[in-house]
Amino acid sequence: SAAKQFRKLPKPCRRLPRHVLDRSKQHACHQKRRIDPRGGQNSGVRQHGFGGSPVCCPLKEYHLKFASRILFVAWVFTQFLCVKGAYANEPGTAFAKVWRIDGLVTAESGQSAQIRRLKPGDIVFVGDRMRATASGELVLRVEDGGYVAMRPGAEFLVEEFVANKSSSDRVSLKLLQGGLRLITGWVGKLNPKGYRVQTPSATIGIRGTDHEAYFLTSPMASSLSQTSGTYDKVLSGQTYLQTPDGSVDIAPGKVGFARSAQAPKTRALI
Repeated sequence: SAAKQFRKLPKPCRRLPRHVLDRSKQHACHQKRRIDPRGGQNSGVRQHGFGGSPVCCPLKEYHLKFASRILFVAWVFTQFLCVKGAYANEPGTAFAKVWRIDGLVTAESGQSAQIRRLKPGDIVFVGDRMRATASGELVLRVEDGGYVAMRPGAEFLVEEFVANKSSSDRVSLKLLQGGLRLITGWVGKLNPKGYRVQTPSATIGIRGTDHEAYFLTSPMASSLSQTSGTYDKVLSGQTYLQTPDGSVDIAPGKVGFARSAQAPKTRALI
């Protein structure tokens, strides 16, 4: 019986659970065999001192399997921590990678104020202030699968980015001047309310979309014979413009506009 075989095994094997010793493939290891000094089927079996009867103890195999499982769980946990750290909302967190670039575009780190000239493959981080010259433009591939295209003369700040593939994900960009084309990734799908593009005159929200946002400063508007403010053109999906006075939904093929705040006039005499 299994109980008798358990008592006949060497002491190290008795520390194992009974279900380990009840396996048929391990029962075969405990049959008495002769050691063939010339090599062969029974050669290399360890001697345990039971009157010349060789015994194959499963202790080492059991512990190796247990240790491998522990190492696998530890590796998975480490990868989870790395992913959480990579997508945390902290300065220095990776936001996107430069996919295409033409002309001069720079990124200024918010922590060290170091200015980097970008090239394909470079990483853009949370807190970076992006600037494109009058002849510079680029396309960023965002970590959540979306895209951000900078138009010539654009300037924006990566304020916030959390991408853990959950309903609490969020993206916040501050468009200071010029234009951006934005194609949302999974953040826009999982949490549309968490995706924001802020300008000095309005906030642009999305509902899973492809759109172009512009903010024309007074000098830029004068050179283009346009009115200073925020413009948003929807290519697909839907967006909305929100100001302290209210909000307006923008359908595909339409353009929304929010005028820049006008400086209060002062009277000369009183």
